[in-house]
Amino acid sequence: MDSYNLDKFDIEVLYCLYVNKKRSPLQSFKIADIMDNTELNSSYHTFRKRINEKLIENDLINEGYMDGRSKTYYINENGIKYLEDNVISKEEVYEEVLVDIDDFKGGNY
Repeated sequence: MDSYNLDKFDIEVLYCLYVNKKRSPLQSFKIADIMDNTELNSSYHTFRKRINEKLIENDLINEGYMDGRSKTYYINENGIKYLEDNVISKEEVYEEVLVDIDDFKGGNY
């Protein structure tokens, strides 16, 4: 299904960058910022490793400008396309199904 073999962790990192509009080298997040803006409970080392070994290698995010001594990251066009085509569009369909189910349970059919 997914040629990138992404899991929930990777998707949450992409989604964090996407919703916070981190889409250019200047508009980018440090790992600490990503950690603060997700509900993922992992170490700094885990974040750094996953970002470098999966998301950058698969060309879904890029490094931005340095922030002091910290690297920063932003979602690139490939990451945006992947997220919109494979995650966000499916979430919207899922939410529509849930609304239909709630209507059905409420006797609206």
